[in-house]
Amino acid sequence: MIPVQLSLIAAALTGALNTTGTPKPDPRIIYTVTINPADLSGFDVEMRISDAPRNIRLAMAVHPEYNDRFWRYLKNLRADPSPKPVAIAVEKENVWRMQTRHGGATVHYRIQLPPENPANRAVWHTALRADGASLNSVDTFLYLPDFPRSSARVILIIPAGWQIAAELTGGTIVTMNSWQHVLDGDVATLLDSPILLGRLREWGFAVNGVPHRVV
Repeated sequence: MIPVQLSLIAAALTGALNTTGTPKPDPRIIYTVTINPADLSGFDVEMRISDAPRNIRLAMAVHPEYNDRFWRYLKNLRADPSPKPVAIAVEKENVWRMQTRHGGATVHYRIQLPPENPANRAVWHTALRADGASLNSVDTFLYLPDFPRSSARVILIIPAGWQIAAELTGGTIVTMNSWQHVLDGDVATLLDSPILLGRLREWGFAVNGVPHRVV
């Protein structure tokens, strides 16, 4: 019986080593948003994913208070071949799935904005103007629903002279030059943080010692 017991112990140790030796996925995402003021019909987004599982699910979030079904305006969704083409399959209306080789991919898509009456636009809707933009993050950034707390960096390529206002709790805003800005944080916080861009005006006030910022 002892050899059998030793074999079982050896098998258990081998399984434990195999389990602990495989690092858990810890996805990181770098988004690049490019806004061209000469094209106010929409904007382009690049999503670089690394350290994810090979089977990756993508989703467009739904706001808990409303559902605009904004994925209808997501166009040209594709993933760069590395080293061979990555197919993206529809899982349901706002969720996609792709099988990668090493748990990484570069995803591209365009947000093609629906027509709206500029005199009667809901304040939370994404909007582009020649002098600025308001981005609803829920309607802008695809995310990994299986890893909602993934670390995220957002690179904003915008016209020179535009400013940025975004409240990312625990995050930072870095200006690399007059036309490129970086936001650091995590995906869950990003999706709850609207981004205002352009030639901004800012002022503030305090209520009972609590500062308020208006942009």
